[in-house]
Amino acid sequence: MHTPTAKKRTSNQADISPIANRIIEYTMAELFNTIINALTQKSEQHNDPQLRQFADQMKSLSTLFDSVNANITKRFNELDATINQKLNKEEYMRIIKEEIGEKERSRSFVASGVPESSFPSSTQRARQDTDRICELLDYMNVEATH
Repeated sequence: MHTPTAKKRTSNQADISPIANRIIEYTMAELFNTIINALTQKSEQHNDPQLRQFADQMKSLSTLFDSVNANITKRFNELDATINQKLNKEEYMRIIKEEIGEKERSRSFVASGVPESSFPSSTQRARQDTDRICELLDYMNVEATH
């Protein structure tokens, strides 16, 4: 017999790990079964038909909870699969790269006609390129920072 399950939420509302969730689920199932077994034993010890009826009702609720939980889990898995099909990892990465590229293009400009540096060192070439761009921006009265 399986019992209702619980999803514990952290302060930021994130699900706890699947392993921890299974432990909680198992512990709840174990607790629920222990209660039902204790009720059944007490009803037999005291020959109490009302207590026996209550234990039987608890068993039927457990079965109902199992069915509801199975349906919820099935529907969640179907929705998860649908979402994963619609937005796979490659598509997600493509969208992110486009957004990053758009942001970079919006912050960049192209200066054509500036001669390439002929220094042998890459740091010297980069420094000269930066100096030339700064001269160009100064000429145009444009404030810029490095």
